[in-house]
Amino acid sequence: AFGLSILLCGVLYCSMIDVILGYSGHFSLNDTNAEIVNLSLASTGVQSWGFGFLLVFIVYMLSLLGFLTPLNSCLGRAIVRNLPRDDQMVQFFASEQQVRDHAISMQNQRLANRILFDQRTFCLESHLTSWQMAHSTYHIGSLYSTCSEFLPEGFRELGYICCPASDTHVLVTASHDKIHIAFRGTTSLRNARTDLNMRLVPLAWAVDQEAAPGSSISALGTRWAERARTALAQFDASQVAGRARVHAGFLSAWSTVQHQVVATIAGFFEANPEHPPVFVLSGHSLGGALACVAGAYIGSAVPRAAVQVSTWGCPRPGNHVFRKFSEIYVASSWCFFQRGDPITKTPPQSPFSRDHRYIHHGVEVLVDRHGQLILDPSIIEHVLLHRCKRGTVSVDHKAVVYMFSIVGFLARLERERGESTGFTPVLWKNCSEKLSAFTSTLPSSAPESETGKLVDQFLRRTQAGSRPALISVSSALQMV
Repeated sequence: AFGLSILLCGVLYCSMIDVILGYSGHFSLNDTNAEIVNLSLASTGVQSWGFGFLLVFIVYMLSLLGFLTPLNSCLGRAIVRNLPRDDQMVQFFASEQQVRDHAISMQNQRLANRILFDQRTFCLESHLTSWQMAHSTYHIGSLYSTCSEFLPEGFRELGYICCPASDTHVLVTASHDKIHIAFRGTTSLRNARTDLNMRLVPLAWAVDQEAAPGSSISALGTRWAERARTALAQFDASQVAGRARVHAGFLSAWSTVQHQVVATIAGFFEANPEHPPVFVLSGHSLGGALACVAGAYIGSAVPRAAVQVSTWGCPRPGNHVFRKFSEIYVASSWCFFQRGDPITKTPPQSPFSRDHRYIHHGVEVLVDRHGQLILDPSIIEHVLLHRCKRGTVSVDHKAVVYMFSIVGFLARLERERGESTGFTPVLWKNCSEKLSAFTSTLPSSAPESETGKLVDQFLRRTQAGSRPALISVSSALQMV
């Protein structure tokens, strides 16, 4: 291949140049005849086509390097991962009802449960619920004393966990077929210290007695903790290319609430053994990173668990080995990025060691304040629309801006598709109030003012507090 490339480069070079030959001599005029005498070759040279030639040559060499790139290299994996493949295309569903209808059209009702938690299925209604859970963690203790003041019908609070040492807050609720766990993002100096503790440390689950001295855990919770440690030990023993490593601050923060979260969900399952072990974890900013770590723990601890993780404005949680571990125990993972959000580009990636290089988990979803959503963007879309766009923490990372973007997309979707989809989204009381206050402050000259008008109309048409029926996922566990 190398010899052939040299030959082709030579042919390409010769086809793109002009050969210059210079001769010297003089004319001799005899009567009416003119003769050239003393003719000799004076000079020779080659003239290329300048910039055009260089451009074609560079494009050719880059294409050649692409063909010669090993598939097991970083560049090769990135190219293969972004090639269009039918079995990796993400399918969009506006509502869970559409998932059920799609399964009925395939003459397999039970397939709906598998589709809903599949990595290649994006259900907007499910992620809207996950986002409102994550957004609501900022309101408890500030706008509302308890979450029972804004939770819609069909949800009940299992516990609101707070660790004063790390200032980590977790909201745990239950619906008729899911357990929802949401983590609060950065709001205090202690949270900022967690964010800045950027060392990559080996993944290790805390022993419950160490995480909560003097407390006890049920026999079910003890079995779950032992199962999680065994799964991690077996995974580490099977790896030859390094260990799973995570952000030291995120792992430490999760360790401070691990015992309470496990005790809460274990107590619920002991009282409700028929409830399916289906978990939906979410979080914004720091909360998203904690949801990634907690999702890996719960997925490896709870038998037959189906786990979905939705993160919003989440920093990179760990290295590629940790992502591989998460993919084993997390059925689907989604990371929502506001275009240009600087927090999603942190911690910085190391150019030297792959084992110590931070990466994101799951399928990427790009949103913006104009109500546009790009699902699973390509490398070019990611670089041009996100990596190269300069955003600010005060605007592009705000929780309400993420809510404005996703509801703006919902409003545009409703306007373009009409009511024929049967999708009746529900905005919770606290989220609806926060979003209304944000849209009222948008100036009419702002680029997103048109989306703001659509969101206002959307809010007037929807009412918080009602909850459409969700599809049952009691048999969704077979997919893991």
